[in-house]
Amino acid sequence: MSAMLLLLAALSSPVQAETLIEGWSYNNFQQDEPFNGRDGWSGGYSADDWWGYSQSDEEITWVFPSTDDSGGDWGDGEARDNWLVHEEVRGDDSMFTAVFVTEDDDTSGVVHHLSSDDTFYVFTVTGGGRGASGPFTGVDESEAVLAKVDGGLVTILATGNFNSETNAWSRLALSVNDGVVTGMFWYDGLEGFAPGTADEVLSATDDDPLPAGQGGFYSYNAGGFDDGWQAFSQPSEQWWDDDEDGVPDDLDNCETDPNPDQSDLDGDGIGSACDTDEVSGEGEGEGEGEGEGEGEGEGEGEGTADTADPLYEASFKEGGSVAGCSCDATGGAMGGLVLAGLAAFARRRRED
Repeated sequence: MSAMLLLLAALSSPVQAETLIEGWSYNNFQQDEPFNGRDGWSGGYSADDWWGYSQSDEEITWVFPSTDDSGGDWGDGEARDNWLVHEEVRGDDSMFTAVFVTEDDDTSGVVHHLSSDDTFYVFTVTGGGRGASGPFTGVDESEAVLAKVDGGLVTILATGNFNSETNAWSRLALSVNDGVVTGMFWYDGLEGFAPGTADEVLSATDDDPLPAGQGGFYSYNAGGFDDGWQAFSQPSEQWWDDDEDGVPDDLDNCETDPNPDQSDLDGDGIGSACDTDEVSGEGEGEGEGEGEGEGEGEGEGEGTADTADPLYEASFKEGGSVAGCSCDATGGAMGGLVLAGLAAFARRRRED
């Protein structure tokens, strides 16, 4: 099967994991436009513009880091902080994922829970070659790294002996769910991204997890257009739903007990399905009256999930899925032709 058909199949299929709800996604990187400071995107390294790439005959758009720099400290705004995050990625129990391709053997990655310039989780891979360069001190630069940056102080949560491949469509994902931080890597980024299907996984429990924050891409000494190039595409956020009731954990008043109507009869913020202190009126005349009202109350129960919350900008569809995920989108050609187009764009930017 061609790379184009593989991409179309992957993007036209919904997320396969039953405990994820489709959420935010983005596919509007515009040709020759800088995206650091544009359309909700912001970067940690002001010297990197992060250029958009798109073609009229391709439905998939890309963004390139424009520098090949290294150095600095976490949180000081130098090259070590070369992330690009979006303001609408803000779930707590959620997963951020993106496809990437690179000609470089240095660092590609994703960040999540970025609440300030020096506080976030990051998951990185390198090409593992002799000249590979990573942002972490005291870590073998050929290793994949899952780390926590908190106030500029780094904690290495896990490392792994695997690498990205040049000119290959790979996928990265970074998940946080109830304090469990997980980095996932797919060598073939065109085959979907259900968590259970990842080729490589790094995971750790953070006893003092970071607050919710933004998510996005990460590049270190791997962008620019002189010695190689790197591009990211198809970013999306998925929201964890541990009890599979169609309500994201962040908003669920019974996170481990299915209750799609979010009923809370005593109004204490704990759903009736898991509230052991709630008094039931079954068997009493008034209780029966309340029971008859539950049919109408289901609509109101769905409303108690706080539809004004930013997470619900992509509104619920029937059945609990959420509109707006790239998993339901259709993609353009991805393969040799797109690689050639990306490389040509990189050469042109180099000459500018």
